[in-house]
Amino acid sequence: MNKYIWSIDDRIWGKHLPLNVRLEQRVLVEMRNTTMMPQPMHLHGHHCQVLGINGRALRGAVRDTVLVPPMPR
Repeated sequence: MNKYIWSIDDRIWGKHLPLNVRLEQRVLVEMRNTTMMPQPMHLHGHHCQVLGINGRALRGAVRDTVLVPPMPR
């Protein structure tokens, strides 16, 4: 199995740039998991609403963690 390298905005962890967000500002974040295994993503100190998974729209509850499926179609 290959080693996975996680990145944010194509920058590996530790070399990423902060995402500056104002209080009460809504931000759309797209997460892609190009690995072969599901990956839980957790937003420290934040909550989110999942709007869709793999192009399928959702009306989900607010949460702080989402399981991002492997290899989007």
